[in-house]
Amino acid sequence: MVSYHCDGCGREIPQNGLRYTVRIDIRAAYEEMEVGLMELVRDHRAEILRLIEGMESKSPEDIEESIYKCLKIDLCPSCQRSFLRDPLRFHAGEEAAQEAIDIDGRLGIGYRHLGQVLLAMDKPSEALEKLETAAELTPTDGGVWAALAQAHRRLGNAEAAQSAAEKSRRLERVTGIRDPMRNTMRARAFDTVSIFARAKPLIMSGQYAKAIPLLEICIEADPDDTGVHAFLATCYRATSQLTLAKKHATRALEAQDTMFVAHVELSMIALKQGLLEIGMEHYLAAQELDPSNIHVDGWIGDILVQEGYLAEG
Repeated sequence: MVSYHCDGCGREIPQNGLRYTVRIDIRAAYEEMEVGLMELVRDHRAEILRLIEGMESKSPEDIEESIYKCLKIDLCPSCQRSFLRDPLRFHAGEEAAQEAIDIDGRLGIGYRHLGQVLLAMDKPSEALEKLETAAELTPTDGGVWAALAQAHRRLGNAEAAQSAAEKSRRLERVTGIRDPMRNTMRARAFDTVSIFARAKPLIMSGQYAKAIPLLEICIEADPDDTGVHAFLATCYRATSQLTLAKKHATRALEAQDTMFVAHVELSMIALKQGLLEIGMEHYLAAQELDPSNIHVDGWIGDILVQEGYLAEG
């Protein structure tokens, strides 16, 4: 069985997991030269001998790499996003936090940030070690305990996760200040690409209730993801949670007014709510956007029959 490891963070990439390949061509740059008469008649023997002498101390691999080298690297989704942000550095946040710790080993916030970055890289064991150090150095930092709760949860330590989460909430009540990191830890501790990949087959197989928590994690990480909003609209409509379904479909349509799926969802939601005129308005908009879609008539027809607008058959 073929297995892959991410060249950015070293994490194993599952056989059917999302993997990115980057190819980098490194070539020696040559400027165009004007060759005159003097260059043609000059004796280049000494220069050639000097080049040969210089190459005698180098291996064939070194000589080849000094002219051309092709690199191929495999990346997990987390490192792919980091690579796109800064192609010359992976996870700059990790490097910055480690540098802060190297300067001052008693800096609790450095260990906290490094632990949070490691969580985002799906390295809960390493994150736990850094976050425990952060908790020792700054025991009143509610964000540290929130992150510790995530690390323990990822490692299956349910009791320790609950204890850390309770401590985070208790510190929040005492100080009266909500830690801004606490609200984002749930999203940052997960690779949303992988989470969405787990949700999609659940939706396709009609397991909408199971897909909803996964999609909510994705939307917490990226509130502007119109595709996830559209999928949430589908799941909430299918589980008869029409208010939430309408909220997500509307959010998707506001961001992209030509979104076919959003119009279809809003049409079906409106028909289920007894709003025939609004339902048909969105149906016509969807039909105009994709007149070749053979499924939309069937979807809307089923709703019209179910809600009593049309007689069956």
